[in-house]
Amino acid sequence: TEIATGALDDYRPLGARDEFGDIAAALDQIRQQLKHARGEKERHQRELEVLNEITLATSQLLDPQQILDLTIHLAVQNLGVHAGAIYLLDQESGRLSLHACQGMPECREMACQLLKFNHVLAGLLQPDSQVVSVPITRDACYGMWQAADGRSFVGVPLRARAVLIGAMTLVTHPQQRLTDEGARMLKAMGEAIGLALANAIQYENARNRATVAERERLAREMHDSLAQALAYLKMKASLTDDLLAN
Repeated sequence: TEIATGALDDYRPLGARDEFGDIAAALDQIRQQLKHARGEKERHQRELEVLNEITLATSQLLDPQQILDLTIHLAVQNLGVHAGAIYLLDQESGRLSLHACQGMPECREMACQLLKFNHVLAGLLQPDSQVVSVPITRDACYGMWQAADGRSFVGVPLRARAVLIGAMTLVTHPQQRLTDEGARMLKAMGEAIGLALANAIQYENARNRATVAERERLAREMHDSLAQALAYLKMKASLTDDLLAN
């Protein structure tokens, strides 16, 4: 009756070693499986809510830096990790540079680079890179946290239409593990963030090109108007000089 009502936490062992004990053990196994399934469902639901929240928030913004700041804040807060950072890829140099971070002792590039995980970031630059989790050792964090053991460094590629835009890195709490389902969710999150960033960057580039074109048009108009005015003044001065000579 308790299992049917959803009360899966309260278990009182029967203690009998007969048929009733076998039935109780079987019911307890069913209870544990139902509890695990319900926990997985709730966790999956929370992950979908996080993904939807980030997708909705980033789709309403057009400024790339605002998207970066909001995204890393939502990711760290809703995923329950200790810290995170987002790097953008310079397509010309092929290098990742820090653009936003959350939860670091010092929110600057040096603090993020102290983790000695450049090889993880380099791995994310590969065309077939996936979400990766690497354990953090105590000597790799240079005293950034009191308890480094048990933490992990998670790297998430940010892609838009199969093109790498950047990378998101997360630092987990001790004993916090990345599951296969969590990796799939982070991959989908990376694609959503990458697409929002690509659209924002494309919009910003188009706006900058429009601004430059408008400035050039105004410069041409000012140049043409000024040239006409100077020519007119030159002609009037020449006529005035002739009149004064006569």
